[in-house]
Amino acid sequence: MVYLMSFLSFLGNVGGAIGGSLGGGILRTIGRFAGRLLGSYLDDCDSAQEEHFHYKKQLEVLHLESGAAGRSIPVVFGRARVKGQLIWATHIQETEQIINLAKVRDRSERRKQANYVYHADFAIALCEGEIECIERIWANDLLLDISKYKHTLYRGTQDQMPDPRITEAERELTCAFRGLAYIVFEQFPLTEFNNKLPSLSFEVVRTLDSVGHKVQEDIKSVVIIPGSGEFVYDTKIQRKNFLTNQGLSIHVENINSHNYDNISDALYNLDQLFSTCPNLESVGLVICWFGNSLNIKDCEIKPGVEDFNYNTETSEIWKVNKFYRPSAKLIAKEGLYPRYGGTVHDESLKRYIEELKRRNLKVTLYPMFFMDLPGKPWRGHVTGDAKDVHDFFNKKYGYNKFILHYAEFTKELVDGLVIGSELTQITSIRTADNRFPAVDELINLAQEVKKIVGPDIKLTYAADWTEYHSTKDGWYYLDPLWADPNIEFVGIDFYAPITCSINSIIEEEDIKNGWFSNTGFDYMVDKHGNQIMMDAENAWKNLRHWWNNEHFNPDGSQTPWQPRMKKVCFTEFGYPSIDKATNQPNVFFDPKCIDGNIPKNSTGHSDFAIQKAGIINTITNWQSDPMIDGMYLWAWDARPYPAWPYYNVWTDNYLWEKGHWINHKFITNSLASIISTICQNADIAPEKLEFINLDIPVTGVIFDKNISALDAINLLRCSYFFDFYQREDKLVFHKRGRNIFCDIDSGSIIPENNQHFVLNQFTDAQILTQIQLSFFNNNKKYTFDKVYANCNLTTNHRIHFVHLPISLMEPEAGHLALSILNNARVENKTISFCLPITYLELTPCDLISIEISGCSYLMRIIDIKWEKMTIKVTAIPEDIKIYQIDYERKVANAIYPGSPIAPYAFVELPYLPRKHNDGIYLDVAYGLHKPVGLYCNCPDSNLNHFEKLGVLANATTLGKVVRFNNASHASPYTIDRVSTVVIYTKNKLATVDDETELFGYKTMALIGKEIVTFGKCVQLSEDMYEISNFVRGIMATDEYIHFHRSDEDFVLIGGNLCSFEMDEKMTDEKLYLKVGTDPEMPFYLNRRYVPRAFDLQYEIRDNLVKVEWMPRDAYVDDWIGKTNEDLVIHNVMVCYQEQEIFFETTENVFVLTFDPEKVPCSLHVSITTYIGSVHSRESYIEIITGTRNYW
Repeated sequence: MVYLMSFLSFLGNVGGAIGGSLGGGILRTIGRFAGRLLGSYLDDCDSAQEEHFHYKKQLEVLHLESGAAGRSIPVVFGRARVKGQLIWATHIQETEQIINLAKVRDRSERRKQANYVYHADFAIALCEGEIECIERIWANDLLLDISKYKHTLYRGTQDQMPDPRITEAERELTCAFRGLAYIVFEQFPLTEFNNKLPSLSFEVVRTLDSVGHKVQEDIKSVVIIPGSGEFVYDTKIQRKNFLTNQGLSIHVENINSHNYDNISDALYNLDQLFSTCPNLESVGLVICWFGNSLNIKDCEIKPGVEDFNYNTETSEIWKVNKFYRPSAKLIAKEGLYPRYGGTVHDESLKRYIEELKRRNLKVTLYPMFFMDLPGKPWRGHVTGDAKDVHDFFNKKYGYNKFILHYAEFTKELVDGLVIGSELTQITSIRTADNRFPAVDELINLAQEVKKIVGPDIKLTYAADWTEYHSTKDGWYYLDPLWADPNIEFVGIDFYAPITCSINSIIEEEDIKNGWFSNTGFDYMVDKHGNQIMMDAENAWKNLRHWWNNEHFNPDGSQTPWQPRMKKVCFTEFGYPSIDKATNQPNVFFDPKCIDGNIPKNSTGHSDFAIQKAGIINTITNWQSDPMIDGMYLWAWDARPYPAWPYYNVWTDNYLWEKGHWINHKFITNSLASIISTICQNADIAPEKLEFINLDIPVTGVIFDKNISALDAINLLRCSYFFDFYQREDKLVFHKRGRNIFCDIDSGSIIPENNQHFVLNQFTDAQILTQIQLSFFNNNKKYTFDKVYANCNLTTNHRIHFVHLPISLMEPEAGHLALSILNNARVENKTISFCLPITYLELTPCDLISIEISGCSYLMRIIDIKWEKMTIKVTAIPEDIKIYQIDYERKVANAIYPGSPIAPYAFVELPYLPRKHNDGIYLDVAYGLHKPVGLYCNCPDSNLNHFEKLGVLANATTLGKVVRFNNASHASPYTIDRVSTVVIYTKNKLATVDDETELFGYKTMALIGKEIVTFGKCVQLSEDMYEISNFVRGIMATDEYIHFHRSDEDFVLIGGNLCSFEMDEKMTDEKLYLKVGTDPEMPFYLNRRYVPRAFDLQYEIRDNLVKVEWMPRDAYVDDWIGKTNEDLVIHNVMVCYQEQEIFFETTENVFVLTFDPEKVPCSLHVSITTYIGSVHSRESYIEIITGTRNYW
């Protein structure tokens, strides 16, 4: 058996270099004290202060997970997360830092502290083979910002040279590690990781050479979308600041940075574009305004905004033409979100075009308008009367204003400009005398634009594929536009149907030939499905005939078009990644759009292979044709992968699998390329391999153990359902479910031992009924996850465990588990029979249809043998629907290192019972799921010295009060159905309409300093909620009921507060705290609290004052009486005759005797109650002695 490459021998060959460094470097202990003792104290007579010098214990041993000889290096295909293996390291480097510390308690004491900071140089092996890049790095399972650390990445090429740092340390023993991807860190700070080398893991991307045609290398031009999104193209990071009605900032978030490099999405995405299409030369850049009516009489076209920003502000003020946000069109909402993104800010567009030009791309600006109407209709539906055409183009908010703005704004930036696109129902409007006024208006517009932009910028109109040619009755109505001297070339959005297949698979030869046959070339199909033959003159798919000939209208007049007078540019072409895409490339999948659909005869399942095949054949047929001058592939999205489409950032991400987008559909490895690489590692030459329908995208596969090529292929078979067999001198790999089957005549079956068929039925115990599938979950940082599938058709409940080293999403894995289970259920028998040699061409994996006892069965051949001039066939039942992958992808939330710091608040709560200890606690409300460190500066210490207090790991619902309608009669522990509070929060707040929640922990919240529970919560808009039906002033916060304001904090106490137990000595001390890398240092004053104030009652009789009180805990009716003497200490202070007299008692009463002649008219009494040892609250009363009254 031939094995995949193991690095056992590799490690042995470089044993001198690695062994030496491991033994003498990273595992070598460091001396207990590297610095000499400077002294324990210094006596300063002038200052009369003591200065103590304190040494923190130094690092004795560096703790790490070292690489071990014999541990295999993983083999990665595609995108996967690998655990790094240490392969080289040097001695630890130690640096001493002296820190001046201020007093802790005694003002006369000063301290100095010696800290030791450690760094290390080391190399980590990633995987075998050449990788494209590292996408992300985790240290101890927390995302690491690689830009902060000095490093060098070696991608595993066969010609990479030794690393200079390793060479410096190892000299003649240096190894280049060719064929191994690894990373070298220099001066890596260990202090940040508790003086340990962190456990590092890496998301690597390895792209293999394609089997067959590599389409991305042939792509010269693409159309960049989405065209809408106020800052979607900006090369600067733009931020949105959320404000209260009073203008106070409550939250800041990035608008256009959702990537791990902390740069704008547009820049990050352009790097991905060039990685996907390395030979790119030009782009068509879509930019959008918005129409409001399908009737040209009423239709106005204006730039749109997503909101009017009454409570938000952006880094730059949005502006397009002379429109500012209040004067622009407000895009309608569908649910909580705008129907479209807003028009791109002019300055953002300018910066993006400049960046495209800096990367040596030619830029054609492609303005188009979207219809902001229910169902998002296509602009090709806009129509009207001929008398309204002129006004549509020339009115105040008409079409010309739209185009002329971009002509003026980009005249020194772009290489081309499209003056219109797919206005099919407008350009075809004609008068009674067969004139087409919209065409005349476009000609006039082209003349105006040309005067602005000059001769160097090329102009065109992008006609729909049904529009460029002629009307149904033969009028070549666009010919005057094509012939106009201001139009440099004929622009066509060419989405003509190429095939009309009903088969489960469309052969590439059919796609190739479909350009010059079938619908639109040989015939047309009427509304009843009848084929009507067409001649070359009227065949709109016969582009060459149209281009090579003169044109004549039905009235006999010749058009201005002259044969071959201008070249043709495909301003758009492309295919959706959906089954039967080549049957109708013009169909855009979008269930929310009235024009959205799936291609004719399509199952609706996602199919990347047919999209790729359509693109390859279109480029092959036309790119070198002398008639064609440019082909722009639709579409590349400017939003970054994987945030789009895999994360919950944009609302249209669900369209990616089946849409026309090419993002990340080519960069993934195909199943064929992975199998080919495995076979080549097993010394099987590429020419000995044949792949049929295995152009299936695979996100990622990782083999991290020594595994044979056969075992590796079988693991892939389990995931992707293919078979392989030997045919002549080739090894053939064939995808299931896409085979073309043949019918077997039951009369041709040759009986054997008087039996036509031999049936072997499996028992119930042999059939799988339950499966547990383990896989790497893409949406959970590639952690190993599990899904289950079961089928209760038998009494067998045995679970079968399948472990796949493949990166999947949970819905995809669930579908796969179900497919494996269904496949096992279908393959519950084998059938054997003999056929004559007329069926000589049958091979294993072929599908056959055979009739048995009057029923037709579909079967897959698994074995063929020759016996006495007959063919003995063994087959199993087949159901091709099992292999059709279709599932609902779930999106996930993602946090990026460059995102603004998450919202947080330090919460001062009353004394609350804790699960463990009843000490004092620091409570922090933190608004995100991403763990982040919390650092504390000790009282009066050096503000630059912070100690890590812990990690904020729980996401809390945290927000701001926008409006508090407070009922004047609100009182504690009663239901308040009048007050309402409007909350702004980026965290989801569950809607509630159940007053039983008033008495639980789930809806307990801190608003300002008052704690409430609420029984009703209604979502007002995307991030706005209104809560009502309160129980007020609970947990002894009733004194704050009537003291509220806008912009105070809202914290859902029942929503995962992060709590840290503190030393009791820290009470009343000011703490400076830092959250993660936030530059702010909010201070926290840990105040003393008994949660509930109490009333003093007194009585004066004769010369005695009797004072009584009844303290209680934070909970209603939780009174603390004499039975709790061990928990309650009452300190009493009486101000009497200008003296302060202190009492300490555990009783709830004291009696004071006074002399009426000497005592003034009043006594001041202060009672402080302690619950526990530190939580306290003071109540105060003034006693008027002269009146002898109760008060």
